[in-house]
Amino acid sequence: GADNSDYQALREVFAGRIREGDVLIDVGCGRGRVLATWLDYYPEHRMVGIELNPDVAAGTRRRFSGHPQLTILCGDAVTACTPDATLLFFLNPFDRATMTRLRDELTARPPTIPPLRLLYTNAKDADLFQESLGWRTTRVPIGSSQVVPHHDLVVIDRVQRPRAPDPET
Repeated sequence: GADNSDYQALREVFAGRIREGDVLIDVGCGRGRVLATWLDYYPEHRMVGIELNPDVAAGTRRRFSGHPQLTILCGDAVTACTPDATLLFFLNPFDRATMTRLRDELTARPPTIPPLRLLYTNAKDADLFQESLGWRTTRVPIGSSQVVPHHDLVVIDRVQRPRAPDPET
């Protein structure tokens, strides 16, 4: 059914892209389909689901209450995204202005280990993440499903540039 193909497509999105030490953030987690996939395949990782709708967030929090490595936050992704986040998953979650705010917030953060990575499906605003702004984008073909449309994953990696030498030294 559609659910099985969606879960298969999600496995394709994450396979080989979740790194040791990643703190996984599902932006716009809804009822938790991505979180359930992560719990099945990456249970050793800390996970955060961010959901704007308080009723949906409360239901998702109840659904996953037995998983101490998983936190559900209710709020705006730009302000709710935890400082230790290293991998963010998006399914085209919001408008261009919000994505711009999130990009600017993430760009201003100090480097993380592993470096910040975004997995962005249905990536209509991927052009906001440019090498000149410290991001590298890679389009990756992924199988077709309801959740992950065909040929529509963009992996966006934070480029850690070395700091310029201090002129005083």
